[in-house]
Amino acid sequence: MWRILVIQALTRIPAWMVLGALGNPYAIGLSGGIQWILLLIYWWLRRPLLPRTWLILHFVIGFLCSIALLYTIPSGLYALFALGVYLIQGRTDRDRVPLYFSSQDVMSTLSALLAEERGVFFDLGCGDGRILSYLSRRHPHWVFKGYELALLPWLMACWRCRNCANVQILRSNFWSAPMDEADVSYCFLSPEPMRLIGEQFRSSAKKGCLLVSNSFEIMDMKPVQVIPVKGLLQHDLYVYTC
Repeated sequence: MWRILVIQALTRIPAWMVLGALGNPYAIGLSGGIQWILLLIYWWLRRPLLPRTWLILHFVIGFLCSIALLYTIPSGLYALFALGVYLIQGRTDRDRVPLYFSSQDVMSTLSALLAEERGVFFDLGCGDGRILSYLSRRHPHWVFKGYELALLPWLMACWRCRNCANVQILRSNFWSAPMDEADVSYCFLSPEPMRLIGEQFRSSAKKGCLLVSNSFEIMDMKPVQVIPVKGLLQHDLYVYTC
């Protein structure tokens, strides 16, 4: 987490300097150029962990910050924005996991991995429940459990899966998931928690079960399969086994 905070601070310092000197909209482009250089350097140093789409995400964040510096925005809007972020994203300051949505291609690929007639599937950070709803209809003899702590996505997941008898949505942190009960666990998290996820999987998962990570590798584990997928902010599924 501290690395992300440092890079965000570094990208803002040049922006503040440029905006203070020029004080006009052209400074957005200038500060954005400086920001891109710093982001590229950081991504190059951390490239085994960070996908290219990370650059776009942080550039957009910095661009919005530059706009906020140029215009007078009522302070109450910041509070509403912070509340909205909390309701949608949950405790990203602690878990270091933003809300991502898995693509249709990912869901189809996961369905193909559920080759056994029955089993238990965990979605670690299930978001709005789209994966659980999709898989539960195609694999009615499997049991599906989703873990989601952010309030609004949890409510959406409960509503989406309300008619799925083999789905359970838990408003709980994914760290509390008993991975020894799962035959297949799926996650689409971020680079930061992957090492700990790998340790939890190795220490508690039962022999032969699978852990499927969307786009983010576990650096000290070798995947048994890497499956290319299409979708926004996602590129590969890394399949690990005990």
